[in-house]
Amino acid sequence: MAVEKVNRPTIPGSATKSELRDAIVKTKFEGISGDFFLVDGELKRPTFEVFNVVAEKEKIIGNWIEGVLFSIKSISKPIWPGHTTDPPWINLTIGIPVKGFPEFVNANIIHPQKSTGFCIDVFKSVVEVLDIPIRYTFVPFVDKNGKSNGSYDDLLRQIDVQKFNVIVGDITIVANRSELVDFTLPYSESRVTMLVSLRNDKKDQHMWIFLKPFKWNLWLVSFISFIFTGFVVWLLECRVNTDFGAGTPQQQIGLIFWFSFSTLVFAHRERILNNLSRFLLIIWVFAVLILTQSYTANLSSMLTAQRLRPSFLDVNEIREKGYYVGYQNDSFVRSFLITQLLLNETKLKPYGNPDEFKEALIRGNNDGGVAAIFDEIPYVKVFLRRNPSGFRMVGPTYATGGLGFVSSLSLFLSFHFELALFCPVLKLINQQAFPKGSPLATYFSRAILNVTEDKDKMKKIENRYFLNEDDPPIPDSNDSPLDVRGFGGLFIITIVANSLSLLIYLIQFFLTHELDSTGYVESTFTSKLVEKVKLFYRMHFHSSSLQTAQSRVHSVPATPPLITDDHVNLTPNLVAAQSSSSLQQPTHSRVSSISETAEATTPDHVNPTENPHNLGVENEH
Repeated sequence: MAVEKVNRPTIPGSATKSELRDAIVKTKFEGISGDFFLVDGELKRPTFEVFNVVAEKEKIIGNWIEGVLFSIKSISKPIWPGHTTDPPWINLTIGIPVKGFPEFVNANIIHPQKSTGFCIDVFKSVVEVLDIPIRYTFVPFVDKNGKSNGSYDDLLRQIDVQKFNVIVGDITIVANRSELVDFTLPYSESRVTMLVSLRNDKKDQHMWIFLKPFKWNLWLVSFISFIFTGFVVWLLECRVNTDFGAGTPQQQIGLIFWFSFSTLVFAHRERILNNLSRFLLIIWVFAVLILTQSYTANLSSMLTAQRLRPSFLDVNEIREKGYYVGYQNDSFVRSFLITQLLLNETKLKPYGNPDEFKEALIRGNNDGGVAAIFDEIPYVKVFLRRNPSGFRMVGPTYATGGLGFVSSLSLFLSFHFELALFCPVLKLINQQAFPKGSPLATYFSRAILNVTEDKDKMKKIENRYFLNEDDPPIPDSNDSPLDVRGFGGLFIITIVANSLSLLIYLIQFFLTHELDSTGYVESTFTSKLVEKVKLFYRMHFHSSSLQTAQSRVHSVPATPPLITDDHVNLTPNLVAAQSSSSLQQPTHSRVSSISETAEATTPDHVNPTENPHNLGVENEH
């Protein structure tokens, strides 16, 4: 305290003690904390004004006097952070549901503060980033036996009777609940879907099942690749290889098909002489190996693996045939099935946890179970994570009002979450509801956004309850046909190899076969190109025809002349080209051939029968 001397009286050096006391009593001055003066020898108790700072403005709300905490003469109550008149450090009673999916809320009945779950952990993370100090106590919504004390609607009614201030759980926004409490806008929508069991389907094994391993586009591309590769190999080999060049045009076409498809079982026996053909055949055999192995594996799977199909795909079939349907106990799904999907109320059966879901689906509609179970997608995904085989989520999804939070006029906040399992990003539904018109929602929404935008923190919470990397993936029981996209790279390599080999061969041919300069000196480039193409065609066709003719001409050994030296030789122009087929020809065939030739070339005045030795028939070996 600072003391300022004001109007200090002059005290003579001979002043007595009483005069000094009187001078002190009469002393008055204005200090930092107010006026300083004494009453009956004692300091007067000062009065302080208490004011509330809101943003950059001040608002007086009362006076403070020693001995009295507050003497409220204020206009209104204090405005606390968040623009609320209620002290923020009160102890909030938080109600938590007790349910069969502990991944969301795992309520600890004995030690409620040790309750865990995805919703609980996110709630704690949000509270940590709030600027407002909050104390809270978890209270499980249970009866005397430690069981759930009612449905979610019953839990919401506890807010209206002020048993709970906050509810941390997975509450879905629906129309009838909005009549009980106030909801905030949802971060994301919530959907209801159908869960069914899988059955063995034997109808899929029909007489044409051998075509199913490949889709039609893969069959088509494979067929074209076979023909194209066979044509390129034939073109590269026909001029230098008698295995490819001999025969009529029809035989040549047949050879192309034969060589192409014989590579499927690696049964081709034709010799390969051209290096380009060898290069192409290496790549093609590799491609054929991959195709055949893939076909064999997929066909084996289709024939031997258990064919599983969903029991039902549409809710209309369930409705028309009157099948039993299950739902999660204490959930809004029951009323949704009755009012929205128009299912018979007597055909609905409640179940409390994933184990009961599984047992009901296995037993089926005719054995005391159900044909299908309807629930929200997060719970269905959790069920499928626990039971990766034998069940499937099918049919359309049905939108609801979304996931949000609940409050009454006395509620400060409420949380709700939605988990989108098995997705790249986990969608969090985490909003607050407050008294109507309360600006506290802005503070809590900002805190929630800070938590959800912290990817590392959210990832830790997600992996803690849902996304365990060691869990096996959910298998797909469908053996779908293989598509051409899966072999796109293989076909590209094959096409490039074929095209490159053909291009190199054409360049070599045009460079090594020049046209006769006579008559083409003044020809244009186009005309020369056309003539070279014609030359290419004639040489390949002529080469094939020549080899065909040569394969049909048989060698004849030297024979004595049929007539005297004055006459012309019977076979002066006979081509002595012996083919491999002529070596196997029977003797009588060769005799007949030579006899016909001799008769055709013998002069009229010569009788070939006069000297039978002149026929020149070979002795059999």
